[in-house]
Amino acid sequence: MASPNRRATVPERIAAHAARRPDALAVTDGASTLGYAQLHTRARELAGRLHAAGVRAGDIVAVYLERSVDAVAACAGVLSAGAGYLMLDPEQPALRTRELLADSTARALVSRPELLRRDNLERVPGVAYLDCPETATGPGALQEPDQDGPAYLNYTSGSTGRPKGVLIGHQGLANLVDWYQHRYQAGPGDRISQLVRPTFDAFALETWTCLSAGASLHIAPDGVRQDPELLQDWLCRSGITVSFVPTPLAEQLFMLPWPGRDEGCALRELLVGGDRLTRRPPAGLPFRVHNNYGPTECTVVATCDLVDEQQVPVDDVPPPIGRPLPGVTAYVLDADLTPVAEGAPGVLHLGGVAVAMGYLHASGDDDGPFRPDPFRALPGTRMYATGDLVRQDETGRLHYLGRVDEQVQIRGIRVEPAEAETALRRHPDVDRAVVVGTDEAEPRLVAYVTARDAAADPRQIRAWLAERLPDYLIPATVTVLQELPLTPEGKVDRRALARPLPGRADTTADTASAGGRPGAGPPDAGDASGVLALAALWKDVLGVPSVTAEDDFFEIGGDSLRVIRLVARARRHGIPMRPDDVYAHPVLSDLAQAVGSSPAATEVIAS
Repeated sequence: MASPNRRATVPERIAAHAARRPDALAVTDGASTLGYAQLHTRARELAGRLHAAGVRAGDIVAVYLERSVDAVAACAGVLSAGAGYLMLDPEQPALRTRELLADSTARALVSRPELLRRDNLERVPGVAYLDCPETATGPGALQEPDQDGPAYLNYTSGSTGRPKGVLIGHQGLANLVDWYQHRYQAGPGDRISQLVRPTFDAFALETWTCLSAGASLHIAPDGVRQDPELLQDWLCRSGITVSFVPTPLAEQLFMLPWPGRDEGCALRELLVGGDRLTRRPPAGLPFRVHNNYGPTECTVVATCDLVDEQQVPVDDVPPPIGRPLPGVTAYVLDADLTPVAEGAPGVLHLGGVAVAMGYLHASGDDDGPFRPDPFRALPGTRMYATGDLVRQDETGRLHYLGRVDEQVQIRGIRVEPAEAETALRRHPDVDRAVVVGTDEAEPRLVAYVTARDAAADPRQIRAWLAERLPDYLIPATVTVLQELPLTPEGKVDRRALARPLPGRADTTADTASAGGRPGAGPPDAGDASGVLALAALWKDVLGVPSVTAEDDFFEIGGDSLRVIRLVARARRHGIPMRPDDVYAHPVLSDLAQAVGSSPAATEVIAS
């Protein structure tokens, strides 16, 4: 008999909408569309096939598909089977995918044959393979998920050098769905966006809150996801009413002129998260902005705050991360796990239903930052030590202050430098390796290595890492040193290494050459004005003292976040550019030729 306090699971909520509004739009990616009855039928059919393949309640099933209607339907099918899904990103290195698949002990893998062949994933022992169904021939059995079982498995960076699997339960997911529907009044009339990569836990926030509310999920084309102006246009054209946008991109959206509601903008709620919000929205935006905070170990969102443009920041302090969600408790504790005084800094600990089930493969006695909650009398309650330093103001809002360990947030994803270090040490030319986050407003990973071979090539090392690590774990630069700097105690001096990125010398083995790669000098007066203008912008965005016409944006510290910054600044100076231009033409001279020059461009030339 079901508990009177039992919350409906995501598959049950989708089934209810399919019964009430079978033809209503559930999900579209521009090329394919499913109504609620179609989505429910496809999910149940896959659930039946999973059961036939031996999948049982509580098992993990991997889904290896691009952002698409198929991916959403596959995950819904896994949930309908009573299992938990693991999203694997086809854009990540195949070696990384195989590592995660093996670690997850997944009972089955849902994908397409061409993807499996491309990445040599066809032969993993103990894994059943199922094609993603494009149509449904008949429903299978709906397995009521165990409320105490996993809804999904998501990997986060590990301090031991290996990624850690985080198990999120159905109770936490149901709590997130209920909060979202109440706070944002989401319902059948809403159009909700899906922007993030499937391995980011915000995928669950975008997808299941939408479909549980009976709204329609609109999967954004890849081409708009990193371009503020194109994204703004897509949001307005698609009639999106509620959207989650990663913080760095959202801050760029703030600065654009927005049409009003009577001019075609339906957006009323903009959720931001994944990184520290540093900019308040200006007055006059047609939507409200909500700042969300939450580690992977707590179901997507742990705290939230409405960012009011009327609130005047004190001493340029960033907006708060707000108060805990219903069902979530927040404690600000000292090293002895004692609550600190109001306004004093302490480490944030989270408790309640949203806390993850724990790390995959961890024993009950060895689950790292998960521990029993000493402030609640109920048996089995636990809390999670986030490692984030916060303070709580007199209104009860929490303010993020930084980290208490070496974890770094890279483009909205929390990473452990030790994971990149472990990969570096496996390179045949590397003897010792240290990876640190730079001491910048927008930190990057930088690597310092000592080489077994004097001919060690940092560019080759980065290329080698790119075949094994996701992009956010690849250091922006690799510097070859004779010796690593040490503290008086004989430990590696990480603080000395964690400085802002220096010149391009860090991307070459010739670390004494501050002027750039050997044989290439600074651009001279004979270079086209477009090259000179872009060189000035590159120096500003990348924080390097000089660049040459032959430099590669991504080899001297560039990444997807800095692409957005570069494009925004170029446009302000009258240089026409899109993010795709930078990815297609990463070398400075090629990019200048591709985007051309303008009269305004010559005014950007720096001294």
